[in-house]
Amino acid sequence: MNVYFLKEKSMQFSANNNSRVWMDRVIRMLVPLYYGVLFFIFVGEFKIFIGTSSVSLPISFALISLIFLVRLLREDLIITRNALILCAVAALGILTTLLRDPGQLQRAIAAVIPLVVSAMALVSLRAWPVDMNKARQAIIYGGVVLALWTYLGFIQSFGVQGDYYDKKLMVETLLGRSNYLAAYLFFLAATFFYQNKYLFLFFVGAILATMSRGGILIISLFILYIFWTDKKYSHIKYFTVFLSILFAAYLFFEYGYSIFMMLNDSEFKIPDSFNNRIILWGFSVDLIANSPLLGVGPNGFRSAIEAAGNMEDVWGAHNSILLLWLNYGIVGLLLYLKYLHNVYREIAKAAHSEPIFQSIKIAFLFLLLFSLFEPLIGSVSFELLLAMLYITAKNISRKDKTGPSLLAA
Repeated sequence: MNVYFLKEKSMQFSANNNSRVWMDRVIRMLVPLYYGVLFFIFVGEFKIFIGTSSVSLPISFALISLIFLVRLLREDLIITRNALILCAVAALGILTTLLRDPGQLQRAIAAVIPLVVSAMALVSLRAWPVDMNKARQAIIYGGVVLALWTYLGFIQSFGVQGDYYDKKLMVETLLGRSNYLAAYLFFLAATFFYQNKYLFLFFVGAILATMSRGGILIISLFILYIFWTDKKYSHIKYFTVFLSILFAAYLFFEYGYSIFMMLNDSEFKIPDSFNNRIILWGFSVDLIANSPLLGVGPNGFRSAIEAAGNMEDVWGAHNSILLLWLNYGIVGLLLYLKYLHNVYREIAKAAHSEPIFQSIKIAFLFLLLFSLFEPLIGSVSFELLLAMLYITAKNISRKDKTGPSLLAA
């Protein structure tokens, strides 16, 4: 009886061990999917239609889901701190919706999907063996696809009869429209400024092709920043000051005076996009004033816009701080800011060993600046980009400390 029991335990151990070995082999086969996730971030998204509405998911989500499932079967999933933060932020948004308007629950769930996707990436791709050269190539290839697609849309816009906005609508890929595309193209240009000047110019040209004034503004500020801070450009340092003064004067006379006139109920004509942002920001502040602690819940802003019926039909406030406050309340906003701090800190650590992360660190900060007047945070592909920057930086730092062990816990 004891012999039989020991034999049964031995067979069970052998079966478990064989299963573990098989899962390890599967994991090794899935290692290249990491680079596929990075590549497809820049390619775009797909939509799942639910009744009359739809939910956007990044193409990379299919790869993340596969890795998530394998690691779940391998019993190798551990909830990381940042994943927990994102889940807590999402939960706060759902709670607010349940307290304020349970009828909007389906819409709220759709709005927190970007946080869920990022949390899945954080727990699925942790401790992954990363070859930075392959990661860099994946980003470049994805960026080239995005840039070429943007150039094609720009060329097609020449055949459109209409004004600037009609032509601008032609610049669209599976990732999104011109202003949104400009953010990714800026990230690529800023990342490869020191790596490859030809790639930098290629991506800057694509930013111009988006016809996004916000994109042109942010890349201009980036170039001025580099010229001012980098010793290699010290010979033109004060020339950049002169350019900055001219640029600031332009912004003042173009927009500052316009705001003054608008606040004084003047009918002075200002650019529609700028005017719409001022209106959206004012509307957002009013909503926050009515519910400063809880906000209005995920997609509550969109519902309020639809109810008002006299404003631009948008899903976000075109300002990351206002959007986070509206969606998740003051606690959710603070938690998300902590998450962004964690991402930045990990990127800064990786910059000590990987030169490309020195550029990514600057690009990350400028992207956050860009998000103050463009709807970036809260969109699924942008959230995944932030998560992948953190994961890649973390994996590089871990590799430097422990060596290239495969999926160490």
